Amino acid sequence: MVSTPAETAIPPWETCSDEALLEVLGGNADAAQFCRDISFISHIYDDLIDGDKPVPAEHIHALIWKTMLALPANPFYRANEAMLRPLLVTGILNWRAANQMEQSGCTEQLHIAHAIRYGIADAVLMSVALTRGQDYAAQHAARIRLMLQADTWAHYSKEHHHA
Repeated sequence: MVSTPAETAIPPWETCSDEALLEVLGGNADAAQFCRDISFISHIYDDLIDGDKPVPAEHIHALIWKTMLALPANPFYRANEAMLRPLLVTGILNWRAANQMEQSGCTEQLHIAHAIRYGIADAVLMSVALTRGQDYAAQHAARIRLMLQADTWAHYSKEHHHA
């Protein structure tokens, strides 16, 4: 049986490569590292809470290092912390809300959960606005959000046994 793009776990849009991330951030290496670090932290946090896959000890060590040392020392983050920290807070709260909604058995809540679990991507959009300006961020916002949304609805809903 041949699957259609909507049935696969691979999104039919551009994925977030290092090159694409650097491009949308105007070549700002510190901003790109900030974005990669929050992505890594988010994925490990998700894996630890969900318990759906083993997390190697070296990833936990890297999680602690990035959270406690690398992120606070990142020059881009330090210069823009007042703008970025609130987005990290709401990203965490949205992710927690998404996990609660996933348990509801309600398809409408599952739709919302699928969208808000990627709330941390708002920090990436803000990083683009800070490095490239508001106009550039607005013109490329859809592309950037899609790059960061790696899970299709078809895959997500199948994973949660809802349609």
